[in-house]
Amino acid sequence: QLAWNGKGLNDEDIGSAVDNLVFNKTGCGLGINFIHLACLDQIMDFKLPNNSLPWLALFSAQPEKLPEHILEQTTLDQMKKGLAWLEQLNENKFSCTKDSPFHHAEVEWRVGIELSMIGTQRAISLIDSSTHFPDTSKNYNQVLENFQNIWLLRARRGGLTEAIQLLTNALPIAQNP
Repeated sequence: QLAWNGKGLNDEDIGSAVDNLVFNKTGCGLGINFIHLACLDQIMDFKLPNNSLPWLALFSAQPEKLPEHILEQTTLDQMKKGLAWLEQLNENKFSCTKDSPFHHAEVEWRVGIELSMIGTQRAISLIDSSTHFPDTSKNYNQVLENFQNIWLLRARRGGLTEAIQLLTNALPIAQNP
């Protein structure tokens, strides 16, 4: 109904509608937070069609050209601004019952934030040699586990092995204790 009513809606109205219609949880705030996460490339002023900066940084087919490609699209300051945005989003807390559809959506949102942070940190480290990627003190296995659980909840098993392998190659899994 919102798409066809002719009114110009803002993100808060759309987020509220998502809370009500998708999560069946009025005022929970997850809808607007999904919208905020989707704004990441705008915040970083990254405009490469059909791509996002974190994805490009983690899965580029030409990693040797990555620093040049990144700097054609954005600046170090914009990437740091995006990383701060992600950290701020990640501080949001929601009240939900474990194993509820709302809880699964929150886990999915947090996996998106975590992977976006990792990709953005990697992009920053390619431009600024004083930063270090990967953060070997972090346990990335939990990210993989959450990714797999959400995949199995939302999709068929086909493709999961390949997706996990891509993530494993992109993340410093082997360096974890």
